Amino acid sequence: MIGLEEYRDIFISELEENSKLLSDSLLQLEKQPERLEPLEDVIRAAHTVKGMAATMGFDNLTRLTHTVESKLREIQKQGKISKNLIQALFQVSDRLEEFKHYMEDNKDLSKIQVDDLVSYLDKFDLQADLEIQQEGGEALEPAIKLENKFKIDVKFKRGAKLLGARGFQLLRAVETVAQVTDSKPPRADLEEGKLLGDVSLEVITNEDEISLRQVVSSIEDVEEITISRLVEADTGPRVRIARGIQTVRVNLDQLDEVVDLLGELVLNRGRLESLLEGIISPEIIENLNTFDSLITTIQDRLMKMRMVPLSRIFETYPRTVRDIAAKKGQEINIFIQGSHIELDRSVVDQVNEALLHLIRNAATHGIEDPATRKRLKKSPVGTIRVSAFQDKGEVMITVEDDGSGLDLDKIRKKGIEMGLIKEDTRLTRSQVAALIFHPGFSTADKLTEAAGRGVGMDIVKATIDEISGSIEIRSKKDVGTQFIIRVPQTLAIIQALIVRVNNFRFALPMLNIEKIYSEDDPDIEYHEQDVFLRVGKQTIPVINLETTLVVPAYVKPTAMPIEPGKKVRKKVILWEKGGKRVAFKVTNVHEQREIVTKQFDEVLSTFPGFSGATILREEEVVLILDPATFHRLILVH
Repeated sequence: MIGLEEYRDIFISELEENSKLLSDSLLQLEKQPERLEPLEDVIRAAHTVKGMAATMGFDNLTRLTHTVESKLREIQKQGKISKNLIQALFQVSDRLEEFKHYMEDNKDLSKIQVDDLVSYLDKFDLQADLEIQQEGGEALEPAIKLENKFKIDVKFKRGAKLLGARGFQLLRAVETVAQVTDSKPPRADLEEGKLLGDVSLEVITNEDEISLRQVVSSIEDVEEITISRLVEADTGPRVRIARGIQTVRVNLDQLDEVVDLLGELVLNRGRLESLLEGIISPEIIENLNTFDSLITTIQDRLMKMRMVPLSRIFETYPRTVRDIAAKKGQEINIFIQGSHIELDRSVVDQVNEALLHLIRNAATHGIEDPATRKRLKKSPVGTIRVSAFQDKGEVMITVEDDGSGLDLDKIRKKGIEMGLIKEDTRLTRSQVAALIFHPGFSTADKLTEAAGRGVGMDIVKATIDEISGSIEIRSKKDVGTQFIIRVPQTLAIIQALIVRVNNFRFALPMLNIEKIYSEDDPDIEYHEQDVFLRVGKQTIPVINLETTLVVPAYVKPTAMPIEPGKKVRKKVILWEKGGKRVAFKVTNVHEQREIVTKQFDEVLSTFPGFSGATILREEEVVLILDPATFHRLILVH
């Protein structure tokens, strides 16, 4: 075998590229099996991987791809292809992905078994398979491998009663959506109610992480859930794989470390500027400007290095939809737009989990069966559209289907029963649909399209909230549903406005600030205790942060007390995101500067009005305001 490290990155890149070519070509073949042009691409992909594998000394991969190439050359001469052969080739594509993940983790590729696929392809008789299908039968095909492997670590509340029963409930609940392959403590202890502490399960499933989390969180006394995606060899140890986008030709952990160091450099630049205030020297000013310019250049280049195109996650969705449609015995088309849009890799992973869940839900529960679609005068072929657009420093992603839609009347009724709203509460259609984001929300005793669409939606929203994003639903019964997600392009270093509220200073991201008004501006109207801002024909209530914003007790004041009798120039800030406007009053506005954002821990995340924290140049820790949650302040008061 030649020196592995020298060619490792090239091999991974080539394997990834040809695995994608194989999968894309198979999708085309499945839709139009009478057109065999894509078969040549499948053969080319297998031939390329075979050559690379032989050079690297990977005998099992060489044997698999050689078998694929030989069999397809034979099939190509016959001028026909069958569904069962396409299904087997899809499994070859999955096996290539497994090889890639093992390579990324420096694991032994010889432990990946290929005998099942090689044996099936060697014995495959196209003519016999087609004859069996024409007679209404089904040829024997290799078992469909459950595509997702996870490790689920569950911590129960200390002192929880009936812990043994909880362990048994957990095992049974997980087994409704997954196959449990390993358990700590042993499965027998869980079944006999002998659980004394926490549980660790390894499973294989067709569900995603969000669906698993939804199932586990339904068990009482669960305090913490950690789910890690695994790759499992047919023999040998199970290994965890890195789930981030692996396309930048540097170690991603090292890249993150450099970003953190850049953040420290930005903070030190601010400290240096503070120390040099009042010192007048042309030489110092010139060097400081050069220093500032260099940092900005490094920052721009580094941020670009962290950006990855959405195509890297979007390209997996057609296969996901195809597999679900095949199991349901129907046809669903998926159309994708905006794959070239780029996101910071720290955002992409969580966006992918949310989008994947929405797409799976749309295909599984949203698209009706052909008979129902015919009755509704729809095309028998369902449609899902995924679109991405860039808007300022944000990316808007929509997932839309032409399926059954949400039953808003039923959702509203259930919301009243659960005490989420009152009978006389007036809500827009989007606000009614958003009720499904509440944990445990279900609209039916049995799984209907509407109930199915609600499964795991609270976790989808939590995932988007974690990256300072937003999600909105638009739906009409029997017409379709649209989910609109907005996320920032990057969470690392952003432009912010430093504002004062009472004796605290806060950072407000500049991205969505529409306008800043003086409190005596003629567009601001005062009606007894209420204040409103007129923007064109729109009247917006003004939220007074001085009286509504609750700051955690352990956060110390960060601004000098206001001198008695000193006039303070209060401001009203108009903030807009996704067409929604929020107006709020602050004590004063200080300055604009770059900040390095830090996500909240679980304690601070319970306080409405904030999304994170940052450190200013004076070693001052300030909280970052989140106007999207200001409506919750009114409810608190």
